[in-house]
Formats: sequence, structure tokens, C-alpha cells
Amino acid sequence: MMSFYSRIKPIAKEVMLPRMDAIQRVMTAGHKKWANDPHWYVMCFAANPEKQGQGNGRKLMGFVCSFADASNLNLYLETHGPKNRRFYERNGYECKQESKISSRGSGPDFEMHGGGLAMLRTPGAGSKA
Repeated sequence: MMSFYSRIKPIAKEVMLPRMDAIQRVMTAGHKKWANDPHWYVMCFAANPEKQGQGNGRKLMGFVCSFADASNLNLYLETHGPKNRRFYERNGYECKQESKISSRGSGPDFEMHGGGLAMLRTPGAGSKA
């Protein structure tokens, strides 16, 4: 019997790796364009879906924003989707770029919720956190 991992490997080569490369190309270009000066980079920001809506993300983002404000540096991140966009905009971020992420013919395009978003928050921007 073929193991789970041996079945996944061909899928990863054919679909996942080209998608990951496509995401990386878009993220690198956005980062270079919108965050080319000293800044804080929010690499990963997530909450357990069962704990969402309790204000924990807002409080944690307020904490992150306070560090950036104290150092007088921008915050930059990449995300996707209208729900994430609203969350970050409520915390002072501005959407600088929306990008369709194409895997260039090596599988279906990655268009989760319309593609990727490059978002930037300047020091002191209207955080409601």
C-alpha cells in the first residue's frame, strides 16, 4: 500500500511548489515596492478560529503597533481576503496593492479570496486596538 507521503510528493511537485513560487514572487515584489525602508514585518498573525471574535487579535495587534509606533517605523504585511483586509484596516493599515497570483500554467492560479494584499501601517496610524 502506498503511504500518504509518497502520494503527496507528486502533488507537491506539480501543484504546490509552483503555487508557493508564485506566492513568493508576488510577496517579494510587494515587499520591495512598499517596504523598502527600515520597518517591522508582520510575518504571521493568526488566531484559533474557535477563539476569534473575542478581541484577542485586536489586543495583540495593538501591542505590535505600539512597538512600531515607539520605534517610529512602518509595519508591513501580506495577507488575503476581505475579512483580513477589514481587520488590518481597522488597525491603521492601508492596502497598497492587490495582486492576482498566477502559477504560470503549472496548475490553477491561486486566487484565494481574490489574490494577495500588500498592507502598510505608518507610525501612529488610526489604530483602534
